[in-house]
Amino acid sequence: MNKKLIQWIQFTFGFSRTEANAYAVFITLLMATHFIISRITWDHTSMEQPELLDSLVTNWYAQTKDTNAPSTTLKVFDPNTVSDDSLTAMGVPVFVVSNLMKYRKAGGHFKSAEDLRKLYGMTDSIWQSLNQWIRIEPGIDVQRKREQTLVPNNSDSAKPLKERDLNRVDSTWLIGIYGIGPVLSNRIVKYRTLLGGFYSLQQLTEVYNLPAETIKILKERVFVDLANSPVDKLDLNHADIPGLARHPYISFELARAIVSYRDQHGQFRDMEDLKRIHLMDDSTYLKLSPYLDF
Repeated sequence: MNKKLIQWIQFTFGFSRTEANAYAVFITLLMATHFIISRITWDHTSMEQPELLDSLVTNWYAQTKDTNAPSTTLKVFDPNTVSDDSLTAMGVPVFVVSNLMKYRKAGGHFKSAEDLRKLYGMTDSIWQSLNQWIRIEPGIDVQRKREQTLVPNNSDSAKPLKERDLNRVDSTWLIGIYGIGPVLSNRIVKYRTLLGGFYSLQQLTEVYNLPAETIKILKERVFVDLANSPVDKLDLNHADIPGLARHPYISFELARAIVSYRDQHGQFRDMEDLKRIHLMDDSTYLKLSPYLDF
């Protein structure tokens, strides 16, 4: 008997050596029958081809087991998180369990129960038995569909309403966004505090090391409501240099220039006065203007 074949069966399907021997005999007989019928020269190395072996064992299992009912101990499970031991204890065929785990290990993710049909060796009867017990925790795509509510049909474009005001969410809520962990959530909140609040979702691009894909997802979940959550204003006519320099848009040099201009020319009356400061470029002026008070 081909030792490699027996070892392969043991390793792949978790069978004992006795069971593996029995399956190997069956596969060998099946191959011999196929050879006689087809009259095609058989190369014993084909017995080491995983795809062929998977197919043979799967067909044999389907013909010799009652696959309509894997077990009477089936219970609700999430295929993205369930352990191989739990599936085996529920009576799920070992080759299905093995292929499911390989799929997950390779980075695969099940978005719906239907996705399990794609597993190699998953017959219709096995899937029908498991289907009613499959409960998949919402991933980011499914969760977004559930949480977003469509605007009424008489509105302008029936776009999904966003959930939270970016200036009011806390770090705990942010951690629930795909791609945002404790570090990034705290970084967003801290940057918001330094700014005095976000006036635009575009400012999320300024948060250090916040990935573009995460920003895109976050933008679909939040909005900025300046009417109910106005940004904190800077009092240019009374703030000192350290107070001004704490703002992300004001460097220490610019803060010093602002105070120096104020000392020389008196209080600022409007934004035009600010433009006269030589360190105030157009980009900084535009970004800073929503935060200024006179």
